[in-house]
This record gives sequence, structure tokens and C-alpha cells, in this order.
Amino acid sequence: MLLLFAAFLFSPALSSNVIYDIGIYGSTVCAVAACVAAARMNASCGFFEPTAHLFGMTAGGLSGVDLSMELGGIALEIFGNKSFPNFPPSALNRTLHALLANAGPGLISSRSRCGDITSVDRNGTRIIAVHFAACPPLIARVYLDCSYEGDLLRLSNTSYSVGREASFEFNESLAGVNGGLPWGTGALSGVSPWMDDANTTLLPTVVAVTPINMSPSSGDSTVQAYNYRLCLTNNSNNRIPFLPPPDYNPAATEVLRRSFLANADRLSNATLLSLFLIRHLGESKIDVNDKEGFLPNMADLPFLQAAYPFANWTSRAAIAARHQWYTRAAWEFLRTDPVVPQQIRREAQEWGLPADEFLDTGGFPPQLYVREAARLRGEVVLTQADVHGAPVSRPSDTSVGLSKWLVDIHSVLSMAAPPSSTGRGWEFTATGGVNTVRTDWQLTEIPYGALLPRRGETSNLLVPVCASFTHVAFSTYRLEPQYAVFGHSAGVAAVFAARGGTAVQDVGVAGLQRELRRQGQLLHASYPPPPPSPTESALYLAPCVQGAPQWSYLSTDGSIRLILGGGSCVSVWGYSNSTGEKLVTAECHTDFAPHNQAWDLVTVPGVAGSVVLRSRMSGLCAVHLGTVILQGACEDSAARFLRLATAPAAALWVPTEGNNLCVSIH
Repeated sequence: MLLLFAAFLFSPALSSNVIYDIGIYGSTVCAVAACVAAARMNASCGFFEPTAHLFGMTAGGLSGVDLSMELGGIALEIFGNKSFPNFPPSALNRTLHALLANAGPGLISSRSRCGDITSVDRNGTRIIAVHFAACPPLIARVYLDCSYEGDLLRLSNTSYSVGREASFEFNESLAGVNGGLPWGTGALSGVSPWMDDANTTLLPTVVAVTPINMSPSSGDSTVQAYNYRLCLTNNSNNRIPFLPPPDYNPAATEVLRRSFLANADRLSNATLLSLFLIRHLGESKIDVNDKEGFLPNMADLPFLQAAYPFANWTSRAAIAARHQWYTRAAWEFLRTDPVVPQQIRREAQEWGLPADEFLDTGGFPPQLYVREAARLRGEVVLTQADVHGAPVSRPSDTSVGLSKWLVDIHSVLSMAAPPSSTGRGWEFTATGGVNTVRTDWQLTEIPYGALLPRRGETSNLLVPVCASFTHVAFSTYRLEPQYAVFGHSAGVAAVFAARGGTAVQDVGVAGLQRELRRQGQLLHASYPPPPPSPTESALYLAPCVQGAPQWSYLSTDGSIRLILGGGSCVSVWGYSNSTGEKLVTAECHTDFAPHNQAWDLVTVPGVAGSVVLRSRMSGLCAVHLGTVILQGACEDSAARFLRLATAPAAALWVPTEGNNLCVSIH
């Protein structure tokens, strides 16, 4: 199927050999944002979708949008501000179609039902064509892989990884096959994983016995659980009954039955809201997702996804069908099984599939929630240290967008925990999840290198969905609004590379950032600083002579801001590989750092009356490299400042090996 958008919405069908500026594999919200960005820059863009469904999870079931992200640019146009309302799926579908149709002036086209990538043609480091089982070749100057699966990434011979790293690989405490936790952690007391008393046959949804001779900090090739994000309604005039799956056998939900029996007291006053994460969408509809910390396998199904990342699309359709079968089986259990408390049974019977959503699939979501598959191993690899443990990440001079979420790894495998690990008896456990670290919502600046293959591998491919993260770090990135953020940034970068005839690794980041800021993208954890001013000046050290620059202090929240006599403020801009961010003077603003950099005055031993300037944002200190003032580590090299009183202002003087040097400007 061929769809045309933007300026050529009603154009005749394109020939099979169109050469696009930007060619995209997948039709997720990332692809939409990338194509809209390209079209607005008068570039042509084509996205080829392997399945019949366009727009991925954004229009395929994930209607309860996770909160707390910092959005700008095209992502903000799609999802609204940070107090996001939740939307019925059809509303988001209309939003994305309208955005594409009105993007202009560049051409946007899409093809669906393309099936498997059969081959990828390369010339040296460049992809020159992507061939499909059921579509013409995708030929483009620059390619993006905006799929959840990362097939173009894998099949283009670009470095990638699948699964969980060992803890030692990147020094991640939350890594490993059980999140670094001992085997048996979280096992359900009184829930046997065996069909029989002889412990010879595991229950249908239990995949293996926990490998107690294997360290829980070691790695493997499995990924976190998938599920369907259900949209349900209790409007009897719009409700399709939630029927059991074909050939339903209650033995398929035996783990659930035993879990309810073992937790009867805990569940006596429970409701559906106790079992699921539920968000109201309006129109008498709800979005239903897995809820960690209660009972496993209610929505997530960590026994079906293992083969998915490397499967072809026929096999993936079968895996998705098994997910749908077990989802329907779980709801049939909730609706009918006598071990389920009456309140929950009654509620489950009140809800059904909406007749006015997902018309092609009878109200059932068309998109399996693929949380993770292949991941790029790129120029930069973000790890736990980059995304977890602080409110704000260390600033990145190459940031192309913001990511904000907690470490949120859904369970990976349903397993049987032996008595030696539980301290009790054989028990069912869902392993690999790290869903309890809900105290850290780190705002992270994502560097451009996280979207790039390694230099010398593939020079015209960007990967903004399956980006270069470890398994732990990727769990903070894998959200639809953030895919829109980095699709937007990757789309602009791709236009730069296509028009400049350069490798994506050689796109000038400073120019890319200027264009992204112009388009409303947020790049820095403290909100985007304004573009560089023509009057911006670097700080340096010079002899304290008559007429040396005069500085005053503006106090804010116990910190200070340094103001030049003429009204400029000390700010952060640029980067020095040897030390840190360059300090400059620029126009004073009332927004957050890095512009109008806020400093604490830290008293240190050494020179009497001297202080060190420590950044409130980064925790770095003002240092000097030769005669240049920058930011760097707060060590012995931190500059010790004195003030020479020349009321009403003061000249900042830095004692450097007995020389009397003042802070000056270029």
C-alpha cells in the first residue's frame, strides 16, 4: 500500500525507483517526527512499514502516556505539554495523519505491508538500497531505522547488541540476568511452578528453572517482556464482549489461579485497579497496562518474547498471536474463575473492547508492545551511570534532546525458583525486572553519538529508537514521546547529511543544535540556552591593570551569578576536551543555568580569603587551563578567587603561582 502526504497528498503513484533524501524503516512516531522535520526543511522522506499497521504503539494501544518527560519541537506538537492528557487511540491516529498531511513543502510517502527486509545493498560504508519481500526497494541518501525491532540496524552489518549485559561489562549494579539480585528474590510464596507433585512438568507459562549455579549478575540474550496495551470501554453501546480465545483451557492460567489462592487475604478488597496500571482516556475508555509489585503475568507475558528479536515477520505474527491468546485467556480467568474475588469478576465483566477503535482488528490493539529488541552499539554507549542516580545528568556538549524516565525494566522470564534460593519450597518467580527503582527521575541530555553507528561502519544510518544504550539504560529511554523527540533530531541531522553529502558522523553538531533550537527542540537539562550571541566573549586571565573588567555578584537562592560591569553574565558554552565546558560572558537572562550560571562560593584552605566557584548545575568548579577559564573537576586545580575591592564593583583576581592575574574577557 502506498500513501502520500504533504504537498503531494493526491499525486499519482510514485515509480518504484524514487530516491528519497531520507529513507526510514518503520512507521513509529519516531518516523513521523523525522519525516515531518525533513518535509519542513523541503526534503523528501519515505517510510516503509513491514506490517499493515501504521504509527506503532502511539496509535496502537499506548494511549495512557507516561508523565514527567520534557518535550519540545515536534514531540510537543504530538503529545502536548508535560501535563499530558491521555487520548483514545483514534485521536492520536488522527493527530499523526494531520501532522503528515500538513508538513510540507517536502514530499512524504509511506508504504505498508512490506514484509521482511530481504537484503541490504552497500557500497563501502554507505547503504544504497534496502530490499523488501513485498515492496519496491527503499533508496535514499540517508537512512533511519525507526522500528522497534532494529532490523535495518542488524541487517546492514552495523554493530548491535541484544539482551542483558553482565554487571561487570559497564560496571552497572542493576545489570545482569536478575538485575543483580539474588535468585529467588520476589518469588511468590506458596505458588508452585510445577504441574505435578513430582516436580517433573513445569506449568505452561513457566519457561525454566532458575540457574542457581549461574551468577545473577551475568548477562544473556533475552529482553524484557512484551504485552498488549488494551483500550477498554464500559459503555454498553460501544462495547464488544471480551471473548475467551479459541481452544481456551483453564490450565493455561494455572499460575494466576495459584497466585490468587496464595494471596486470598491480600486480594479480598482488591479491584482491577489493584491488578493493573489503569489510566482514564475519556469517552468511557481506559488504558490498561502491567502493574509491577502485585501479581506477575497479569498483562506482561515474560514467557513468549525470547525469539522475537531475531524472528522474521511471519514468526513475529505468530508470537504476537500467542500474546493475544494469553491476554484474552487472562481476562477470561478474571471474568469467570471462582478463585477471583467477586468484585474483580464483576468489574472484568463490565469492560470490553471498544467498537469505535481499531476497526480493522475488531477492537483489539494491532500493535504488540515491543519494549526492547536489538540496540545499536554506536559511537557512544549510554550506561546506568549516565541515566540513573542524580536529578540531572552531566551536561553534554553534543546533546540533541532530553530523556527523562526512571530505570524501568519489566520482567524477562517466568521461572521456577528452587528451595535453595527461596528458603521455603519450589516457587514461581518472574525474573529480571527492576521496576522498584522509582525514586530517580533523571533528566538526561542524550548525545548525538548515541544515535550514530561507529565511525567506519555505516556512514548514512541513524538509529533513534534502538539507540546505543545498555539494557539498563535503555529502560529509561524506551517511551513513545521520547522516540518522537529523537526522531525529530535524527530527521534534521539526516537532512544536514543528505544535503551536505557527508557521513552522519561528520554532521556539525553546533549547526545541528542551532537548527534544533530554532525548531523548538529542548537540548539541555536546564532548558535550552539561547543561541550564541555575536558579543559573546571568552573568559581568560590577564594582568591586573587599570581598567581591568569590573564584576559584581547577584545572589539567587544562596548562590551567586557573576555580572560584568556592562551587564553581561558568566555562562557556559562550548567544550574543551581536555578540561570541560568553556566559560563565556553573554547576555543576562532570567532563565535557568547554563546561561546565567549559578555558583556556590566554597571556602578552601590555601590563600586567605579565597573562594572556589562551584557550579550549582553540574557540580564542576571554575578552573584555569593556561590563561583560559573553564569548568572542570573540583580538585586541587580549581581556581581560587579573590576580590579586589573597587567599589561598587570588584575585579576578580585569581592567585596563580604568585602571579597577580585578573579575570578578563576576549
